[in-house]
Amino acid sequence: MGESIPSGAEPKKKRQHFVPKFYLRNFSFDGGERLHLVHLETLRSIPRVGLKGQCYEDYFYGKDPTVENALQDMEGVTAELFRRIIADERLPARGTPDDLIFRTFVCLQWGRTKSHAERSEALFSKALKTVYGPAWRAAGITQEQIDDVEFGTEKPGLQSLGITADMVPFMGDLESKLVVAGNLGEFVTSDAPVVLTNPYYLGRFPGGVAGLNVRGLAILFPISPRLLAVLYDGDCYRIGAPGKRVVPLASRSDLIALNNFQCLNANDAIYFHDETVAPGHLAEFAKVIRLRSRDCGVVIEAPSAQPADSSSVLHTYQADVSYRPQFSFLSLLRKRRGETGDVTRLEERNPEVANLFEEYQREVNAGTSKRGFLDYFTAHSFAKAGLPLPSFVRDPQRRTDP
Repeated sequence: MGESIPSGAEPKKKRQHFVPKFYLRNFSFDGGERLHLVHLETLRSIPRVGLKGQCYEDYFYGKDPTVENALQDMEGVTAELFRRIIADERLPARGTPDDLIFRTFVCLQWGRTKSHAERSEALFSKALKTVYGPAWRAAGITQEQIDDVEFGTEKPGLQSLGITADMVPFMGDLESKLVVAGNLGEFVTSDAPVVLTNPYYLGRFPGGVAGLNVRGLAILFPISPRLLAVLYDGDCYRIGAPGKRVVPLASRSDLIALNNFQCLNANDAIYFHDETVAPGHLAEFAKVIRLRSRDCGVVIEAPSAQPADSSSVLHTYQADVSYRPQFSFLSLLRKRRGETGDVTRLEERNPEVANLFEEYQREVNAGTSKRGFLDYFTAHSFAKAGLPLPSFVRDPQRRTDP
């Protein structure tokens, strides 16, 4: 059963945004009330839409306001940080508290959107049908009946957010730089603004290559019409000039390609600042929109490689968009340039964090640790350094919060 609202009570926090209003205001043309929109299904520009009515679902995280309140608290801190980034045109230095706030926001924003939640839920449903389909058909259930069944949760947004929160530590090793549009035009954003791609592995591996701990990951995130953040694997790429954390764009084709990533990753809508450039956005999106895919969940059941083992392994992933523009500001490091052949296995960037995550999952399943990998990871890091646990970090061994 879901939560209920007491009789006679007004619903509180019903309209829950999966892209926060403070972020969309950065792309507003009138101080935060309105912006312009491209509806991708019809490839039509809609000017001057109200910002308040964008990127929300009623009770997306549930009727219990706890999660929505926590997100609003985080967004208040992040909004102030974004104001400083935009004013100074500089990202926080790696390893600082502001850097952790920024990376946490980017990670959660990636996983809290409607499209991410729906695709994750659809992939889970497809995996269940693959595993149990033979038994259901043997029991007389037709394939048509199986196809009509959808397995999901009452609050997919909450589940998606909870899973994504555990992924924050996997972003700590990425380098970060700020790309500046200059006089070449404007960056757009969307209802799914955090884009994960992997130029190093894309096209070389027959599966998803944009996992958060995969070698070669690059994350693209527009901050304002002028600024876009890139988080990237510094062991694969050089972005901009060495030692410089700000990258002025030198080519309009770079700007177009970065905006096209928003078009290909979005669920329904692109948002932009300058109404006069709408025809240009539509023309460029029309060239790549065929690469968009609604159903990108892939489930493959592979038999065990062991001769005496009759079991199988289930591979599930979201297929990557096959879009590989040549950026003038991004290049492979010299040591990686010869690595262009197909691969059968992806490298992890940080095996130590991956191993710690597996240990964390085992302890959570056994009931010996609390959920929350960021706290678990932080506690482990402080213990490894021989330092006491800070007061703001929950002890993962405690079963109740203080």
